[in-house]
Amino acid sequence: MAKITKSKLTEHFKSIGMSEGFLSKFFAKLKKSGKEKEYEKLTNDPEYQRVLKKYNIKPVDWLA
Repeated sequence: MAKITKSKLTEHFKSIGMSEGFLSKFFAKLKKSGKEKEYEKLTNDPEYQRVLKKYNIKPVDWLA
């Protein structure tokens, strides 16, 4: 599967009439979604949970 760069994708969508504001919001949502998945993966890690329980640490809610 070939990789498409962000600049090529932006150029393509601009050529078919999509606004630059829409594209920047779209890419920001994609990036945020990826970071949220990574956050969930890290917070659900068994080692992380053990450390929290062992030292009685209350985790900080970064998404609020």
